[in-house]
Amino acid sequence: MVINGIAYSKKTNKVIGYYIGQPDKSGFYIKPDSYKKYLAENVQFHFQPRRFSQSRGQPALTPSIKYIDYLCGYIDAELVAAKINACFSVFITKKDASAGTFPNLGGTGVTDSKGNLARREKIEPGIIEYGQSGEDVKGIGMSRPSTEFDPFVLRMLTFIGRPLCMPLMLITLDFSGATFMNARIAYQKVQSKWIKEQNFILKPFVSRTWNWKIAQWISEGKLTAKEDAFSHEVICNRWPYVNPYQEAQADEQELRNGTTTRTRIAARKGEDFEDIIDERRREDDYIAAQKVILDPDKKEIKAA
Repeated sequence: MVINGIAYSKKTNKVIGYYIGQPDKSGFYIKPDSYKKYLAENVQFHFQPRRFSQSRGQPALTPSIKYIDYLCGYIDAELVAAKINACFSVFITKKDASAGTFPNLGGTGVTDSKGNLARREKIEPGIIEYGQSGEDVKGIGMSRPSTEFDPFVLRMLTFIGRPLCMPLMLITLDFSGATFMNARIAYQKVQSKWIKEQNFILKPFVSRTWNWKIAQWISEGKLTAKEDAFSHEVICNRWPYVNPYQEAQADEQELRNGTTTRTRIAARKGEDFEDIIDERRREDDYIAAQKVILDPDKKEIKAA
């Protein structure tokens, strides 16, 4: 079945294709007889904020949106409560109105210019309210934020980071109380999650874009068709060593055991081994042209 130009499987209800055409002048409709059908596996969509239909794919952060909304609402409510609680109010009650005296703040009762007993009081910022005879006021003393504020915020942040496989210490960047071991485990969990995202989302997108542009340039005569014209390798950005010295030693040992390669080590760091070799060759040629010798023992350069 086809809904709004999107073809769905009747058995699995999954998207299997798209009908894509040229937009008309308004940009909201497709010109008649301009559309073609494309299989879903051959289509890669760029994010368009004005059209966020989930049939275009679900962002990784989607499950966290409601918890972000909860957290923002809770923080706003606590902020309002803290502001209200910060407004200090004083209630003055009169138990015996016939006594002719008035309680005061900051001094004793005084007489005004007409000889009448008046109040002398001052409080700011705040409010002074006078109750009726026999009335009393019970205040509600609440500290803001309450003791439940931090645990609730941290729990919401945990729910927000869970779909992204981001531990709490990385969301808050608060490593107080963390050991090197559990911080490293948290870091590696995030790496594992993001590497999967790169393998399943970024690499296929880059490969499709590569094949599309190469085919376009060949058809336009800008490139010559060759057997390996479409061969390529996508290397995503990676992360530096967590413990550089020990992990470099581990890589060296694996090289000796024959369980890894220099290409894999370079790729894990987001680099290309052939580029490293070419760059080292250029450095060696430059050093040789300058007629200097690098002494590896004394860690210095000597004139040849």
